[in-house]
Amino acid sequence: MATSAPANNIAAQPSTSAGFPTPYSIPITWSSLNLTGKLIFVVNTATTTDTYMDIQELDLHSGGITTLFQSVSNGWIDSAVISPDHKEIVMSYSTPTLQQGATFTPMALFSFPLDGSQPPHQLFPLPLKDDQDIEPVWSPDGKYLYFVLVNNGVPPAEPNQHYPIYQIYRMAYPDGQPQLIMDRAYWPRLSADGSRLIYVSENPDDMTNKIFVANNDGSNPQQIVLSDPMLPTSSTRRSFYQTKNQFFSVHHRRSKAGPSPGWTGFSG
Repeated sequence: MATSAPANNIAAQPSTSAGFPTPYSIPITWSSLNLTGKLIFVVNTATTTDTYMDIQELDLHSGGITTLFQSVSNGWIDSAVISPDHKEIVMSYSTPTLQQGATFTPMALFSFPLDGSQPPHQLFPLPLKDDQDIEPVWSPDGKYLYFVLVNNGVPPAEPNQHYPIYQIYRMAYPDGQPQLIMDRAYWPRLSADGSRLIYVSENPDDMTNKIFVANNDGSNPQQIVLSDPMLPTSSTRRSFYQTKNQFFSVHHRRSKAGPSPGWTGFSG
């Protein structure tokens, strides 16, 4: 059952916490590009004791910035993605309530309307307290949501197993149940027509990685052979461009100390 996040619903209103106050405007240094639409992004600020994170919206025509979502103190947003119809945001979010008694930083998936008319609600509970639901990705038609479950709460099954295990899940949105479609894999991305899934495999023993492509339900996986089969597994920046859907994202590979935020995407 979905549960509401203990966070402020302040879309298009002044933010009042120690986060980034809005609304405000910035100089339009890109005016010669004649850009339109809105850029959705994640920002964070910290004091000596607290961290605050906001999802904000930049109007590319006017330079105005407003806050769509503001976390509670010490909440953490790993990533956020906009639905293909530009009406909803799904974010990987950790609240102080989830963090109670956890060894790692637990992350769960929350959704809320882009217009801020309703507060975020958790899509489904975490299997175990230390688990992380991360890297949400929409199918192009908006009917499915893909994400990665990091099984921090499951101890290694073998002596040489690297900890933890990553798994790719898919759920029919919004009311479906998450279904495991790929074991020992992460970083899912869909083709423009939604028929194919590309992902990175994980060997939990030595952390060697390979790139695979499969059907969108995870069936018929085929390795994509590269000149260097070893892909970096930490401190790696990656970028994905989908110009057809006017979507841009930059993510940073997370470490056990916690994930890093990044640009979220274009809307409009």
